[in-house]
Amino acid sequence: MEIKIDCKTGQNRSFFSHDRGKLVAHLKAPPKGNRANIELIDLAAKEFNVEPKSIRIIKGKQSVHKVLEVQNGNSSS
Repeated sequence: MEIKIDCKTGQNRSFFSHDRGKLVAHLKAPPKGNRANIELIDLAAKEFNVEPKSIRIIKGKQSVHKVLEVQNGNSSS
C-alpha cells in the first residue's frame, strides 16, 4: 500500500495528524543526516503495526512531501 505523507520536522513530539485531508507526520528529529526519515519509518511502523523493514520511502527522500510503501506482514517477497 502507498501512503502520501507531509512531514514537519523539529517538533516537540512525534505523532501523526490529519490536516485538510492529508496525513501529516510531526517529527522530533531534524532533517539532517537522514534522521527525520528514519524517525518517520519507525513512527509509521508503530502506527501500522508492521516491522520498520516493511516500510520504505519511494518518493520524497529529501522533501517534506513523501510517499511511503508499506508491505503487510503476510506478503511473501
